[in-house]
This record gives sequence, structure tokens and C-alpha cells, in this order.
Amino acid sequence: MLAEEEPKEYWIDTAEDASIGSIFKVQPTNDAALDQGIWRCRLDEQKLILEMAVPDYERFVSAREKMKDTADVQYLMNAVYLPALVWVLQEADRGGDEYEDLRWYRSLNARLGDTAGCGKLGVKGADRLKDAQRLLHAPFGRMPVVTEVDAV
Repeated sequence: MLAEEEPKEYWIDTAEDASIGSIFKVQPTNDAALDQGIWRCRLDEQKLILEMAVPDYERFVSAREKMKDTADVQYLMNAVYLPALVWVLQEADRGGDEYEDLRWYRSLNARLGDTAGCGKLGVKGADRLKDAQRLLHAPFGRMPVVTEVDAV
């Protein structure tokens, strides 16, 4: 043995490299104040928590699993993640100091900085609807085209 040293731990935070999808966590809640069919977003955790009533959560997870390998999954994802992301961006603009130490905030800010035409969090007058669509890589452009035959 040549040398002996105490083991050391190093924490490497990769929040700035995380994808947009990885900052969200969908979870059920038994909170009676949350009506069925309505979801809410909590900003106070390292990830953005999308809470749904238990029956809604179960339907969401089931639908996501059934559609995961189809183009139709875009409809489901856009119905939840696009409005959530717009709201989160607006809330982060308003209360940036409150959230800047959270992983989701740093990840979003990094993504905004890397995406052409997007303003970083806290920028006055930023078009967060447009920014959210850019961050999600123009989600409506990837949705399948529905023909009259499909609609029947």
C-alpha cells in the first residue's frame, strides 16, 4: 500500500443539462380541495409537481402508457405540459428570487438561454407562451394530422 486517504464524496448537479420533461413529476393527491378534472402545479420542490386527483392521475398514467408509442401521445402531453410550462414560466418571472436555488428553475433558465428567441427568467415583457412552445420544440408541429377518415 502506497498511501491511504479518507474517502470523499462529490455532488455533481446536472440541473442545467436536464431536459424539460425531467423537471416535471406527476403525482396523485387525496386533497379534497382539488376537484376531479383539475390539476395544480407546485413550485416548492426540486422538481415541478403536477398534482392530480387520484382518478385523474390513474387515467393520465393509463392513457400515457397506452399511447406512448403512438403519435397521439402529443395530444395528451400538450394538454398537460404546455399550459403547465407557460404558468411556471410566468410564476418564475414574478418570484425568481424565491425559486432560483431549485433545480427546476436552474434547468429552465439554462434551456431558455440555449433556445434562440427566448428570454431568461425574470425578463420583463417576455412572451412566455411562445417561449414554452419553443422549449417544447413546437409541440403542435409534431401532432399527427387528422383526416376525415380518422375522425369517423
